[in-house]
Amino acid sequence: MKVIVIAAIDAGSQMAHAINTIKMAGGFHSCGHQVILITRKPLQKKNDVDLHDFYGIPSDILWIQVPNFLGEHLLFAIATLPFVLKYSPNLAYARNYACPWLFTKFDINTVGESHAHPSNNSRWFKKFIKSSHKCSFKALITINEVLSESYIEKGASDKKLYVLPDAVDPKLFGRPDLLPPSPYRSPKKIATYTGHLYDYKGIPTILEAAKELPDIEFHLVGGLPEDIDRQKKRISDMKLTNVYLDGLKPHKEVPNYLWYADILLLPPSANHPSAQWTSPVKAGEYLLSGTPVIATSIPALKRWFTDKEVEFINPDEPHEMATTIRCLLSDKKRTKELTENGIKWALENTYAKRAEKIVEYALDQMSS
Repeated sequence: MKVIVIAAIDAGSQMAHAINTIKMAGGFHSCGHQVILITRKPLQKKNDVDLHDFYGIPSDILWIQVPNFLGEHLLFAIATLPFVLKYSPNLAYARNYACPWLFTKFDINTVGESHAHPSNNSRWFKKFIKSSHKCSFKALITINEVLSESYIEKGASDKKLYVLPDAVDPKLFGRPDLLPPSPYRSPKKIATYTGHLYDYKGIPTILEAAKELPDIEFHLVGGLPEDIDRQKKRISDMKLTNVYLDGLKPHKEVPNYLWYADILLLPPSANHPSAQWTSPVKAGEYLLSGTPVIATSIPALKRWFTDKEVEFINPDEPHEMATTIRCLLSDKKRTKELTENGIKWALENTYAKRAEKIVEYALDQMSS
């Protein structure tokens, strides 16, 4: 099967939705499909960067890049259409609103994915939702029933909705027999968080917990420059000497930070609407790394995980996080249970298996 994967993202972006989409291209490829990837060009020239290697996807995926000044809606969709018509795919997978709306006018079999929050009432999202009723629109993929129900309320076809969690790349995040050198320089126990440094991701909880555990190093890997500066000031104001901001790393360098950590932190706050529907890309990456995970018991995480895979704590409770870190570090039996079950979960939710489920669902729609 020939699959075209399309998203109005800038090549080289390290935003979670960009990584997710490009990894989905790799997932379709792993299923044996011929894959063409269409994105926008990088915002800055990356002549010295092999983008296939940067994201860890096969080099034989044809990557087409359209100008990045086209925006993310109609102009972008129009720019991609000639390539879609030229390569005549069996299926177009679009992490975009305008492309499914446009492609269905040409009877191109299309799957659209959206993680749009329930309050999204934008013009193009409404067009995307409306297009789900077209015959050639085969599936609307999302990550949580809260989102799928809100889409149905907005007029989406309830027969086309398919809920799947985000996925993980086993080749990149599976723990190798021989580890590369550690990115950490300390013999101390290490608790690590990767991802953006927004407060609703639980960063204040991590910093307060770190204050209670001065003998443990806390590493925050990721973040945009303005968020790093904001958290750096907070760390300074709290007089914390055991918290390190490691900065944003290429995706292929992130696994090493997970493998050498003693604890991984997944602490979204309950005080944000996304607590009802988020499916963090980092969750599967954490689990596959073989390092025990502490996660907050927000509804969205409890939808996909149990206490067999992660050690749940109440959200926004720094003292409970600190206590749980201390307990896990001294409980080898519990950490072994968590890591073994976590790896099992992750291996059932790879990008290849996610892509396979999407293709099977779309084929069922085509034959019905």
